[in-house]
Amino acid sequence: MSPARPDATPAVKPIEISADLKVLMRRLKLGQLLDTLPERLALARSNRLPHHDFLEMLLADEVTRRDRKSAQLRAKAARLDPQMQLQAWDDTAASATTASCGQS
Repeated sequence: MSPARPDATPAVKPIEISADLKVLMRRLKLGQLLDTLPERLALARSNRLPHHDFLEMLLADEVTRRDRKSAQLRAKAARLDPQMQLQAWDDTAASATTASCGQS
């Protein structure tokens, strides 16, 4: 794998995307990348990223976006409460069943 990609976007002028590239990306189902492509192009130019690192950065963005969207759709289909997340789990909270099991 290539070195860690920079997450901080420097203040550089975004690059305009051609209409032909937009059409091609939409045909390949990569239209969502168009939202961040100008900033990513500017970042790649300012950091002088090699082509393969730039491509890897774009594809990693798309995989992350698709994974997030897929998880959201599965959670919605399962009718999960959006507030119930593992990150919010409280190990210190005693449940009613735990408290009653300990008392005989």
